[in-house]
Amino acid sequence: MFFNGCSAQKSSLEQAVTMREQLLNANGCSFKVTLTADYQDVIYTFRMECTGDKEGNVVFEVVSPETISGVTGRISGDRGELIFDEHALLFSKMIDGQITPVCGPWIFLKTLRSGYIEACRVENDGLFVQFSDSYEGESFMLNVITKGNVPVFSELIWEERRILAIEVEEYCVL
Repeated sequence: MFFNGCSAQKSSLEQAVTMREQLLNANGCSFKVTLTADYQDVIYTFRMECTGDKEGNVVFEVVSPETISGVTGRISGDRGELIFDEHALLFSKMIDGQITPVCGPWIFLKTLRSGYIEACRVENDGLFVQFSDSYEGESFMLNVITKGNVPVFSELIWEERRILAIEVEEYCVL
């Protein structure tokens, strides 16, 4: 019985490492997200189309809600830029003032690429992977659920509370 458990654990870890290797060996990736930011007193939900390059930088466009549709941006490890015409995004910062919700896709991609794999297990027809990572000295966890080697959902946990939920669609390595 003990050896079967070890074998299953190794299999799920191998799957998580394979997902990471596919991303690191690709020229980038594209994906769509529905992002939900939870500030405890208010919740914001919006959809974005995203492309990540080989270095993990992300370009995005907000596609809904209509009031902020068309806002685009670029996010890298050391800077971000929003581009908009007649729209403004004003979100309070999260993780002790380090990020805004639109950084969610970049954090997701950054952590898939380099976060420490804390735990993983096979679930249904996919995988649950828990990563630990940090940004600007603030530690967080990113839980990722996959179908095969394709991420379909993640949640950013900071101080034991989910602050971002990210539903991933049409994830494709390039």
